[in-house]
Amino acid sequence: QRWTERFRSLRIAELEVAGTWDEDHHAPWLQSFDWEAFSRDELMAMPPVVALASASDVAKGDFLAVSQALTSGRPVKLLIYAEPLKDPRAEGEVASGFRLELGYLGIGHREAFVLQSSVARPGHLAEGYKGALACERPGLMVLDGAATRGPTPRLGRWLYASAAVEGRAHPMFSYAPEAGGSWAARLTLGENPQPEADWVTWELPCQHRDGGPTSLSVEFTFADAALLDPGMAKHFAIIPGDCPQEDLVTMAEWLGLSDEVASRKVPYIWINASGELWRAVVTRRLAWAARDRQAFWRLLRELGGVKNVYVEAAVAKAQAEAAAEIERRLAEQAAIHAAALEATRRDAAKEAMERLTAVLLDLDAGPLSTSAAPRPVVKAAPVAAPAAAPAVEAAPKAEAPKAEAPKPEAPDAEEPWVDSPLCTSCNDCVAMNPALFVYDGNKQVRIGDAKAGTFAQLVKAAESCPAKCIHPGTPMNPDEPGLADLLPRAARFN
Repeated sequence: QRWTERFRSLRIAELEVAGTWDEDHHAPWLQSFDWEAFSRDELMAMPPVVALASASDVAKGDFLAVSQALTSGRPVKLLIYAEPLKDPRAEGEVASGFRLELGYLGIGHREAFVLQSSVARPGHLAEGYKGALACERPGLMVLDGAATRGPTPRLGRWLYASAAVEGRAHPMFSYAPEAGGSWAARLTLGENPQPEADWVTWELPCQHRDGGPTSLSVEFTFADAALLDPGMAKHFAIIPGDCPQEDLVTMAEWLGLSDEVASRKVPYIWINASGELWRAVVTRRLAWAARDRQAFWRLLRELGGVKNVYVEAAVAKAQAEAAAEIERRLAEQAAIHAAALEATRRDAAKEAMERLTAVLLDLDAGPLSTSAAPRPVVKAAPVAAPAAAPAVEAAPKAEAPKAEAPKPEAPDAEEPWVDSPLCTSCNDCVAMNPALFVYDGNKQVRIGDAKAGTFAQLVKAAESCPAKCIHPGTPMNPDEPGLADLLPRAARFN
């Protein structure tokens, strides 16, 4: 109320200095002026009001006052110290059921700033303080009080506080309503280690009894953090080395079992006693407290967008749809390829039959045929009839003038060709002679310049082609060396 009077007077003074003060116009409004009409600058000019309490005090009866403060709209900050390993309702003991989570209940007030932090992460704590003091709304800050108040823990305050963070006993987060209207904007998980996992995993170097070096993968659970508190010693018992182990499981394994299976198993953690590793069984009460911590961390992590069930389901659905689309396209392409291959085979068979028919018709058009059509493949030049001469005076063959006898014309050369639709684009032939073999628009080979290569290259390409779609034809150059060997090899592909 005192600050309301001061800010009212300041506003009147500003209007008078500006020469715009009108009592009839401004006085009625200023009479109803209260803290809800404060500007942000006026709110920030007020000294911060901080209420200090312990979590046990709040749990025992002050929670209604806390709730009223968080819904008041006034920029009051509540600073509450908690003991992360214990339930504030249980008089210094772990919870037998679900632990009271003041920070989570603070988020339930929706429009209040909430911070849960620890001196183990001073950067996160400082940023949280800054955010709370800069916020015009009520604020709730839940801090690890066991590490900062009371007697110094045996292993030091910092290690004790770090264990509470890593064991998910005191997960860190901040909830800032002014940041936006979604969980993604408002809630951040800060510097929690390995946030995607239930528990932080460490690889601990150790050695076998025979002296050989090794390592042990250990998940640091809530029970491991509790081991640092001397008051929790009653929840552990070292197992003798000769104890049967068929019902023993690690604490992390036990937390992954169903309630029915877990009821028949005994959880343990590893401890270092006098330089040796021993198993220590955990009481059922502490084990169920660890399960509660695991469930709370999973819930908080999901709200913070880490391993969100809805996001994972959406991603799985998108991946399944993408895989189905890929399968559909592959099947479609396979069908197109099979149809093209079948069409090519039909065309090749048709062409082969046409060639065979032409050859048979050509053979049929021999001495008994009256057809004057020329043969399609081999052109024979007419042979001149020998001059009449007495048989006794015929010249010996050795003395016959060879130059005067006309030579028969060589058969027409069959040009090389490629069944391009069968080409697999392996690139072997193109690499051999890129002028002789060229790619078409579908990146399948066809003959480029048939005279740019040798018959030997055509035969070699046909032999190495995985699709067997290259047909060398006959030599373009009858004088090419090695034709006696090349022609039988080429015949297999023509």
